[in-house]
Amino acid sequence: MPTKPTVVRRKRSGYSTSMLRRPPGGLAAVVAAGTFLATLGGCDRASPPVREFRGAYPDRAYPNGTVHDFTLTAAPAQITLPDGRALAVWAYNGQVPGPTLRVRLGDTVHVTLTNHLPQPTTIHWHGVRVPNAMDGVPHVTQLPVEPGGSFVYEFTPKDAGTFWFHPHLRSPEQIERGLYGVLIVEDATPPTFSRDLVWVLDDWLLSPQGEIVPEFVTRHDLAHDGRWGNVPTINSSSRFTMDAQPGERIRLRLVNVANGRVFAPDFSAFDARVIAVDGLYTARPLDPTGFVLAPGNRLDLDLTIPRTLRGPQIVNDRFLRQPFPLATVVVADTEVATPTFASPATAHVPAWANLAQEPPRLTFLLNARTGGPYGIEWT
Repeated sequence: MPTKPTVVRRKRSGYSTSMLRRPPGGLAAVVAAGTFLATLGGCDRASPPVREFRGAYPDRAYPNGTVHDFTLTAAPAQITLPDGRALAVWAYNGQVPGPTLRVRLGDTVHVTLTNHLPQPTTIHWHGVRVPNAMDGVPHVTQLPVEPGGSFVYEFTPKDAGTFWFHPHLRSPEQIERGLYGVLIVEDATPPTFSRDLVWVLDDWLLSPQGEIVPEFVTRHDLAHDGRWGNVPTINSSSRFTMDAQPGERIRLRLVNVANGRVFAPDFSAFDARVIAVDGLYTARPLDPTGFVLAPGNRLDLDLTIPRTLRGPQIVNDRFLRQPFPLATVVVADTEVATPTFASPATAHVPAWANLAQEPPRLTFLLNARTGGPYGIEWT
């Protein structure tokens, strides 16, 4: 049976994990580094794009003294397919997706990982600006966690948003076998949505016998930008259904954990607006039409169930030429009051209109080749 993570709320005085670290993305890294160096210089010699960037990211974490203790055990497990067959997986705490870890901005995350897999593993906190030692990169920021071993991750997130965690060792295999979970960092004072829900989108490549195909990082996968499965799921269900009531205002957090598949859910039956992308609020609520979720992407929706809607509503995926049903939202007859509050999508997002005129400050040359112990390696 799946076990819930152990959560303990406790106070720790004098605690701080704030460290300046490059935010994800090459350009963001250059800009953040430029801002930091200009600050150290004691005067503002930063270029206009760098000055415009200020305020887009908090420059540090602000621990409030509350620490959440979580335990995650990575181990073989079984889940049940819709047709009743058992599927052998690897899982955190016996469940796929793994436990959703939920904290508030300013809280400290303390996670003890225990490895009962037949191979080493780590945890990477996807999208979270953590101290480098907590990033989960084997032989770079930490040694791999060997079978039977454990490792403690501890950090205070700098940003509120939707993030996820997964191995950064043999990732194409370990994630495809089911090792992933969601980390939600709520605002210090969260908006009063009717509900705050998570949809974890994935696709499984299963054999005719209903088993995970055990060949990973094949030439076919590399030629198709990743491994595409044949069983798309939400929260491990290929027949996902969600109950709703007219008037509900739901924060719906979408996370794509697939290896190669891109999703484009169609929420046109509802009053939906994008309010966050990849863990960061947008400058204003955005029409979700045209948004897609590539592997690793997250979208947060402010979704209201129209009062005129009743019965089952199909959410189709429209990324491919042939749409297919991704989820069913069953709208009840009983209406509820709609929470009223201003959208949280009010972030400072740089326009960078003249960025093309800025000379590059750093140049990275990257290439890769097939081979090595994991099927592909950087050169």
